[in-house]
Amino acid sequence: MSLFDDDDEYLYHFQDVKEKLEKVKGDARLNEFCEVLEIWSKCKEDKRELLTRVMMDLMNCTSLFPSVKEHFLKFALEQRDLKMIKLIEANELKINEVRFVDGMSSLHYLAEVVYGINNSTSDPRGKVLEVMEYFLKNPRENLSDDYGYTYFHAACMSGNVTAVNVFLSQGVDVNLDSYKYSVLHIAVQYRREKIVEILLKHGADPNKRDVEKSTPLHALARLCLCQCTNASRFCDYRRPVDKIVQMLVDHGAIMETRNRHGDSPLDLAVSRFDVQLVKSLLKHGASLDNLNEDKMFGAEFSSIELKNYPLTLNIIEMVQLLQSADYRMSLHTRFKMLKCFEAVRGDDTEHLMPEYTRPTEDFTASYPIVYNYFIYIELRLEKFQEVDDFFKEHVKKIIRRINDGIHDILPRDIDLVWNSEADKLKDIMLSDDISLYEFCIDKDFDESFQILKNIKNWRVPPLDDLSHTWINIIIKRHIATIYVRLQLELFAADLFMTDYCKLNLPYTACRLVVEHMSYEELLHLYRHTNDKDERFLGDIPTQVL
Repeated sequence: MSLFDDDDEYLYHFQDVKEKLEKVKGDARLNEFCEVLEIWSKCKEDKRELLTRVMMDLMNCTSLFPSVKEHFLKFALEQRDLKMIKLIEANELKINEVRFVDGMSSLHYLAEVVYGINNSTSDPRGKVLEVMEYFLKNPRENLSDDYGYTYFHAACMSGNVTAVNVFLSQGVDVNLDSYKYSVLHIAVQYRREKIVEILLKHGADPNKRDVEKSTPLHALARLCLCQCTNASRFCDYRRPVDKIVQMLVDHGAIMETRNRHGDSPLDLAVSRFDVQLVKSLLKHGASLDNLNEDKMFGAEFSSIELKNYPLTLNIIEMVQLLQSADYRMSLHTRFKMLKCFEAVRGDDTEHLMPEYTRPTEDFTASYPIVYNYFIYIELRLEKFQEVDDFFKEHVKKIIRRINDGIHDILPRDIDLVWNSEADKLKDIMLSDDISLYEFCIDKDFDESFQILKNIKNWRVPPLDDLSHTWINIIIKRHIATIYVRLQLELFAADLFMTDYCKLNLPYTACRLVVEHMSYEELLHLYRHTNDKDERFLGDIPTQVL
């Protein structure tokens, strides 16, 4: 007799798990179900058939799970649980044809909800792509959901070359416009270089407008986080963009097209502080003549963007890049830049706290706090009071958890990790005679500023060799905090040249004046300056005039 026919063993397992599930409610019950599924998936081969039957029957038990199987599927997508998805499929649910209550297909849900900005789990985005690949395996037809989002769109987003070629061989229109964005827009946004090449060779329109009247060149400025990121691990890596811009231009993309908001691709790239993209657009012919100064520093950023990208440094690098292309910043523009710098900088602690804070028994969120604390202590970076207060509060909680034996949150290899990263910092040179490690540890704020100021055409050296992106991002923010003093000096010198200040000095003399001002005096001057009626007015401190 096979185990499949052993009713006693079947009933034992069924009742045992059923009783456990009945003790929990809501999503916790689904979580418990998934945990059992994970354990049973590792059982011996001779038990697998019986236990699979038990799980399927539990899934269909209306007293436990009154909702339809689609609810299980959505939960499995949220959890990136491929085992559960396969079990649901084996339970005779056509997962490719499911449309949720909001009309989305599974692939659309993964792409737009889970892979989008609001990612509330600790899984990296790369794991989402693994689940997407399962749905895209051997596609028989280009299924569409209620939004017009098709499997073709998903394949272009995930970079699935095989699936894209299959759809094209089936005669799917390369300029398919069933969804608000074309497949080329999507491939460009996620910087799928090979997919962009394939689509353009098959006749994709490089000037096709989407729902916002934007072209694929505009789409390059849209959010595309690194696949290693999640809600507790951050990374500022961006996929290379230059070849994509080149391909679009070679196929006739118009660089100066404006969307319905009046923005050119360069306007959008500048407002998102994407230095790599701005550099590429300028290289391929974008014009600075019509750059919209009112929008340059007016964009809003989501919490996940503020945590992933060292935007304070990106702002400074972007300004340097524009000025190297002969762009002249007006006094008003520099003032807006400084206001934007302060806004994205926040209180210097927002980027230290991960997005992932639930469930409460999961201490994954504490790891970046521990690493950040260790980095700040070891590097002895210039800190502000709110940073000290933040670490005092959160590290105390973490230590309490460790002492209570709840969770061993402190990575045991943190000393080895730091020593390895510190050695890499010693090999990264700011100039011929000073390393990034020395710059961070041995120099005070004023000394560090003079070092950066005296290096002509200075740029942040590549930090790609650093294994832990937390160190990468913290160092970049630290450098920006130092280097912004130069922007404050330039702002003050320009302000002193206005009629309102009446210093009646040449610009060179104004520069000498501001160079003898302290950082605190420069900040005080900037913060007591108001921008009204197209003129600069305000209570300018007389002690610095």
